[in-house]
Amino acid sequence: MQDGTDDLSKINSSWAIDTFNYPTTPSANLTSLLNLTTNSIKCGISPLLNTTLLNATARDNPVPYQNFTYSTVWSWAANEPRNYTSSDASTESLFRCATANNDLSGRWVVADCSQKYYAACRANGQPYNWTITTYAISYSFAGNACPDDYQFAAPRTALENSYLGKALRNSHRDWDGHGAWIDFNSLYYKSCWVTGGPNATCPYSDSLSQQDDLHQRIILVPAIAATIALIVTALTVFVKVVGGRRGRRRSSRRAGNGFVYEGVPS
Repeated sequence: MQDGTDDLSKINSSWAIDTFNYPTTPSANLTSLLNLTTNSIKCGISPLLNTTLLNATARDNPVPYQNFTYSTVWSWAANEPRNYTSSDASTESLFRCATANNDLSGRWVVADCSQKYYAACRANGQPYNWTITTYAISYSFAGNACPDDYQFAAPRTALENSYLGKALRNSHRDWDGHGAWIDFNSLYYKSCWVTGGPNATCPYSDSLSQQDDLHQRIILVPAIAATIALIVTALTVFVKVVGGRRGRRRSSRRAGNGFVYEGVPS
């Protein structure tokens, strides 16, 4: 891979697959297809599947088609973005920023925004020219660490992400298992990931807020109804018990011999 956009056009971009044995039999292995798909995505090619896998349609066996779909994802790493839950609300709110992880071929991972990591910077007007900051910095100030003519950014395509991955490998930074900040966060609203720095707003915040309110109402209404039903049941049982005791008292009579008889003694 070259660094400049102009150089990219000079690369031999002709592709041909002479023969490829698609996994169509029930006992076939999907590994070769998934590897081919992932590598094609990294090169900026969007694969189109037009073959029945493992001799079963997606309706009969959706798993191989699901795996194929996962192999086309070039941004988030597996099981990302994760939702971090904590009893401390302030701690949970910090895990709202994304890093491109060198150990995961540049895939994105959610990280603590307050931690200091290197940042990914893209050259102005050159989408395939990336560099990594020379020092680690927290997410809020990552834009200040980029060199001149570069901006703190996030890859917009699979090919851009591949060039960022190349920059990560060539930077020879001590990653210590972590990645480089990219301009992607959900600081304004949970689960709404946006670009534009730490002060970027979520364009869907109103609709998301309405969905959260509706979700709370859906949970709250049955809970209230169940509570009312429980109270009514308890009151009904209580009234029956009290009424039964009073009835027994009215029907009890004490005879002259000191014994208590139910009803009227003959």
